[in-house]
Amino acid sequence: LVKGHRWEGVLELFSEMQTRGVEHDAIACSIASNACGVGKHWVAAIQFLDVTRQLWYSPDAISYTSAIGACQVARKWPVALALLHQMHDDKVRANVVSFTATMSSCGGAHQWEHVLWLLWEMRSRCIQ
Repeated sequence: LVKGHRWEGVLELFSEMQTRGVEHDAIACSIASNACGVGKHWVAAIQFLDVTRQLWYSPDAISYTSAIGACQVARKWPVALALLHQMHDDKVRANVVSFTATMSSCGGAHQWEHVLWLLWEMRSRCIQ
């Protein structure tokens, strides 16, 4: 469903799980967050990151990167930057895709000082 950009279907399944009393887990939340990111729904993607935390799981790099990517498309560079910082706070290792999406978001808004800081940060963390 996610690859076919059927994010609505993923959200319906997530809702049906809740209706039937099926407990959500980190994988279900990650899939839902990723689907929202692919569907370019940045607010919903972030909400699923919060749901994951409420269930006492830690969101993974894929979930964060999907949300960052959705922020990039929506031109919400401050949110993308905040999500990258939140990854660090949550002890989730950001990867080159996470950084690239955040840099692209900042660059699209002409926030070059943030892009340069992110490049420096990538280098200091040895991310290639």
